[in-house]
Amino acid sequence: MINPIRTVFVPLSKRNSRVGGAFGLVAKPRPVLIGEIKKVLDLSRNEVAKVDKNPLRKFPERRLRSRLAHALDLDVLYQPIGWSKSKTGLSYYKPNPMWDVAPKGAYYRARKVRSLLLPIVTIGYKANIVHDLERLAINIWQMHKSAFDGLIRRIYARLASSAKSDVFRKSPEATERLKPLTVNPLVTERVL
Repeated sequence: MINPIRTVFVPLSKRNSRVGGAFGLVAKPRPVLIGEIKKVLDLSRNEVAKVDKNPLRKFPERRLRSRLAHALDLDVLYQPIGWSKSKTGLSYYKPNPMWDVAPKGAYYRARKVRSLLLPIVTIGYKANIVHDLERLAINIWQMHKSAFDGLIRRIYARLASSAKSDVFRKSPEATERLKPLTVNPLVTERVL
């Protein structure tokens, strides 16, 4: 009988190899990883444009989040802690054995990254975060907690600055031929 946990990820003692799984190293080469991240960000930009054109259209956030998690090779983010089953009115809780053998702090990191995926798919195409997402995908399980939190804060800051720049962007003053631009366009003549 095949043990489902062993097929899901490489044990922690063998994590020095390039092949990984749920809590191991990324199994994709870097160019493939970067290409898939860019593809998901382009798809999210197209979906945002479609929603802007048609306000009645629903934004497919769940599909884009799961697609980004798959592109980052972090499908483990959506693994439940456990599940409850009820038989004849009695309910009991069965824990997921994957989280029992996870590295220390893995559930904390999974929660943080899972909450980060929604802002990334909604406004992440405006920010320059491909390199940060690549670092996150490669090093998420090996980083110290302080380095992980710093990377998450950096991604949030880049997302916030790109959203802020769109809101407060100044529109240029209308150009008129043979007239200088003024500070206040309502004032047309200068009083000396």
